[in-house]
Amino acid sequence: DFVLENLRTENGTLEHRHTKGNDRIPGFLDDYSDLIWGLRELYETIFDPYYLAAAIELQKVQNRLFWDQTNGGYFLTSNEGETLITRQKEVYDGARPSGNSVSAANLFYLARMTGNSEWEAMVGKIGAAFSAQVRRVPSAFSGLIGAIAVSQSEFQEIVVVGDPNNSETRQMLREVQRGYDPCKVILFKDPKDQKMATLAPYTADYRAINGQPTAYICKNHACLAPVVGAKNLHNVWKKRLSRRE
Repeated sequence: DFVLENLRTENGTLEHRHTKGNDRIPGFLDDYSDLIWGLRELYETIFDPYYLAAAIELQKVQNRLFWDQTNGGYFLTSNEGETLITRQKEVYDGARPSGNSVSAANLFYLARMTGNSEWEAMVGKIGAAFSAQVRRVPSAFSGLIGAIAVSQSEFQEIVVVGDPNNSETRQMLREVQRGYDPCKVILFKDPKDQKMATLAPYTADYRAINGQPTAYICKNHACLAPVVGAKNLHNVWKKRLSRRE
């Protein structure tokens, strides 16, 4: 919250550092991509739509300021910053993954969370922009390769709909959070709150069937029958985990 409240300007851009003076530095690509990653992870931990909304808005700003409209991929510096002789692109994944690698993952996960197909297409454009470098030394681009691999894998979108104060709803969320799996995203929708329908329009018709918490499990946008109740979800999820082991 401190970063969102103190390092975000009135027009939604990020600053690189917090200072009381006027010597402010515009945010770099990594400032945006890393914060968006953190906001995504935070949302899927506590399911507060405020953080998902913040991630989506920052991704829009990042695309506007850093995206290379000609060749694809992101520049390190903003198009609103100081005029440079050349704008570099960083893609090497060292101790920390590059801004382009993190952004490829962010775009894909946010695309699957929101149904934004344009953002998903941008992942392929990032891969194409750096494909020659990756082919020469693949070990130097593990983050980017990982993001591309996830985007081409069987992927699940899971939406749990129910009263957030209902213990069974919370149990269902814990169930789908169980086990590490980079090939899934989880959304939570409170039937009394329209925020999620705005952030992810495809969830607008998802409801708690007969007033009971309900899970909607989709694989690459093809959805299974809704799963009603924690016990039924446990059985479905147990079978799913056993197939992946």
